[in-house]
Amino acid sequence: MSKKILTKLEQESTLSESDAIALLSEEVAPHAIGIAAAKRSHRINNGRIYYARNAHLNPTNVCSLACPLCAYRKSSLGELGSYELSIDSIVTYATLAKEVGINELHITGGIPPEKPASWFYDIVREIHKAAPRLRIKAWTAVEIDHIAKLEKCSVEEVLEKMMEAGLNELPGGGAEIFAPRVREEIAPRKIDSHRWLEIHRLAHKMNLPTNASVLFGHLETPKELVSHMASIRRLQDETDGFKSFIPLVFHPKNTKLEHLKKTSVTNTLRTIAVARLFLHNIPRIKAYWVTLTLPVAEIALHYGADDLEGTIMQEQIHLAAGANSTAGGISEDALKRMIVRAKRIPTLR
Repeated sequence: MSKKILTKLEQESTLSESDAIALLSEEVAPHAIGIAAAKRSHRINNGRIYYARNAHLNPTNVCSLACPLCAYRKSSLGELGSYELSIDSIVTYATLAKEVGINELHITGGIPPEKPASWFYDIVREIHKAAPRLRIKAWTAVEIDHIAKLEKCSVEEVLEKMMEAGLNELPGGGAEIFAPRVREEIAPRKIDSHRWLEIHRLAHKMNLPTNASVLFGHLETPKELVSHMASIRRLQDETDGFKSFIPLVFHPKNTKLEHLKKTSVTNTLRTIAVARLFLHNIPRIKAYWVTLTLPVAEIALHYGADDLEGTIMQEQIHLAAGANSTAGGISEDALKRMIVRAKRIPTLR
């Protein structure tokens, strides 16, 4: 690690993009970056590691986008393995989640080709009616853009109606990687980076908090990865609306990119640490254990991660791509034990 970067880390100065690229280089020992990132995390969050008692809901796996990166998507309800949850079953699921102590519901799914805009609103509205205290984190920027196109209206109008229906927060999905070169290869039909950022900017202006993510470990270069994070950092400087940043490990199994080798644990931990150091203005960096695995997520708490996401009942999207995680979720006590072992303070979001 160069003296210049080391001095910046010691002084907790803002890292440049070239600094972050250098830290992602294999020439720099990941443990040294991890120590610096853990210190930064402690300074930002006073030793707290956050989590939620949350559940994930994926209403359907039918999607019209056909992204090469996706193992979850089916083309139609007639395809083997496809499904669609009824509104009644969604409400039943939300009610059950509430009864077992869940406080946050994370909803994403994709772009079902034959669903009207009302379908998206109805899901949020009916969940909110059945469980008004349940925090609803729903619809990525990709889905919000799709709803606006269906209704031939502005994003602001969509967000306003969603908030009236009971929406509390936007998830960070759909960002993938902003670099046009790579985006064209892994998600060519998704909205581009400018549109993704603009939708989150508008949400922040409406006092609707959001999250951000990056999918890494596929075709991206360190420069493209850092450029992605820099775009997030600039928007956060402008709006202060992002609650967290989630580095998501790409799992190639069952995708059209299955020929790629899954990234190493070392690179995963390095990426999380660099995210914590570079994104000084984002409150929390998540160790999303579904893509990391629980053991790696626990190690990530020593590499700058300050959020373990949550109990995550019934996540399906990453499981379809071969993520070796706990399919039915994890208990709150187990999450707390992981945090305590890392000598941090468990803190419910």
